[in-house]
Amino acid sequence: MGGRIGVTSTPGTGTLFWLELRWPLAVGASRAADAPSLECPAPVLSQAPPAPVGNAPILLAEDNEISAYVARTVLAKAGYQVDVVASGTQALAALRRRRYGLVFMDMRMPAMSGLEALQALARLVSDLGIDAEGVMAAWRHGSVVRSWLLDLMVRALQQTPDLDGIAGVAQDSGEGRWTIDAAIDHAVPIPAISAALFARFASRQDDSPAMKVIATLRNQFGGHDVQAS
Repeated sequence: MGGRIGVTSTPGTGTLFWLELRWPLAVGASRAADAPSLECPAPVLSQAPPAPVGNAPILLAEDNEISAYVARTVLAKAGYQVDVVASGTQALAALRRRRYGLVFMDMRMPAMSGLEALQALARLVSDLGIDAEGVMAAWRHGSVVRSWLLDLMVRALQQTPDLDGIAGVAQDSGEGRWTIDAAIDHAVPIPAISAALFARFASRQDDSPAMKVIATLRNQFGGHDVQAS
């Protein structure tokens, strides 16, 4: 086609990719004045950002400075008040000091990951006055992703508020063991089932709120026994 393609790059500055193609001029078309514009129109942004939900601020837990800056800027332009922390430990401290309407939690952070922070947060639910049953019930409706587990968890909380009397121990009924034994015999990798089995073993070492939920859900959908706390 008689064109050219190339790239120029300057470390620390950026990279430029370019392409040149030669096309014949259409019959009757002018060379410049009547040529259609190839510029894309600028995006039209809403002039009225969504109003915050009440006056509750948002907590953003993100250790990457660029990601935190971008997220905070977008939320601030939408009219929200945002507090930013850089670790799960700082997030828990912020939640103890202030009540937030929404929390964005990065899963990988130093000192305490987002997952560890969520597990610790479960222990603060009663102290913070969070209606766990109400939160889960609300997510059952109007969400793109529907979950039967949420339905079961809501039912379990209605039957046993705060899961009092249920130990955070997931019982091992045997299916996972023989599945892993068979997988080893046939050299078949089943990392998810293996991790689930060892998570049940780990639950016997520490009575965690997360494993209390797991034990409750296993009882709800599979009739597995629960251990009294």
